[in-house]
Amino acid sequence: MSRASLPQTSPSPAVTPWRHLLPLVVAGALVFGVLCALLLQWADSQRRGRLLVAVAKGDVVQVRSMLARGVSPKAHPGAGIPPLIQAVRNDQLVVAELLLRAGADVNQVDGEGKTPLMWAIRRDHARIAELLLVFGAPVHLPGRGGDTPLALAVTYGSTETLPLLLRAGADPNAPDPYGMTPLMRAAGAKNEAVVKALLAAGAAVNSQDATGRTALMWAIEVGDRSMVRQLLAARPNLELKDQNGRTARDWARESNQQELVEMIGAGVQRK
Repeated sequence: MSRASLPQTSPSPAVTPWRHLLPLVVAGALVFGVLCALLLQWADSQRRGRLLVAVAKGDVVQVRSMLARGVSPKAHPGAGIPPLIQAVRNDQLVVAELLLRAGADVNQVDGEGKTPLMWAIRRDHARIAELLLVFGAPVHLPGRGGDTPLALAVTYGSTETLPLLLRAGADPNAPDPYGMTPLMRAAGAKNEAVVKALLAAGAAVNSQDATGRTALMWAIEVGDRSMVRQLLAARPNLELKDQNGRTARDWARESNQQELVEMIGAGVQRK
């Protein structure tokens, strides 16, 4: 057979080995990137953990040093107690201010749904509560259970922080989900100092809760004669009725306390 009759074939293209390795190179780069991200996240969590330890100890020097080196004062979600809340709970004013100035979230909540201000109220730490208010903590923001900071101050009997909240604009007549005002709570808790502060701030003595009860009726129910006397001095409407049609005088009769009956009767005559 002649050379001319042989079939013509095109030359095979040159094989470039790196093309076969490209997927492996890309996968390796992705894995490396993920590992680096995880390593950075771990290192960051370690730094934040050391910051939280320093905060818990009240180590002002260490906290200031770590914040200056760029450690974030913010806690990751689910990472335990936020540093700011830890400082508030321990009444560490200087540490709390360092964290706030470094960018800590004044409204960050913990696992219980409480903000730093709510913890300051619970512990009745007036200086820290004032600091949080300066940094913008809202006095009207309700917690997970629907209670406002003022309602919590009444519940805990926080006589030091309550005036701060009132001066910051907290509404003394804001009802809770059950229609109870701070004045009703204070009356039911036999807290005369809080009742006095609320009345001075303009708390409405004739407000009624979801069952129609007034603060005076709450005071009668718990049998607090001094509280009843204090509320009567605010000249409440003694003709108001609860959902069962009972007036304050009826509540006094049902309490089987003759002195309360006489006090309410004297108030009715005075009216």
